[in-house]
Amino acid sequence: YPENLVQIVELSQRGDFDRAEDLFDVHLPLICHEQQPGLGICVRKFIMYRRGLLRTPVARQPVPALDHADLGEIDAMIKRAEDKMRALGMAQTASKMWIDEA
Repeated sequence: YPENLVQIVELSQRGDFDRAEDLFDVHLPLICHEQQPGLGICVRKFIMYRRGLLRTPVARQPVPALDHADLGEIDAMIKRAEDKMRALGMAQTASKMWIDEA
């Protein structure tokens, strides 16, 4: 959710630290999850795929594939983040443009 990370910076620059921290707190579980050694790129690609930004979540070798439990966990984290965003009155701003993969 890079657009939300940009919003965190903008809120902080305007001095709205409470709202910036609320937005950061919403995304922290996803940020931490995608920093896992070996799985990070797979998690990131899957999230972008779920958001309509990539045509496929498949990462090239040597990265391991995510299993059904991994996918379910990421979907649950995305749902929680989106629910929290709505509760805070913050709209999702995901782009639906396609990113061509090399």
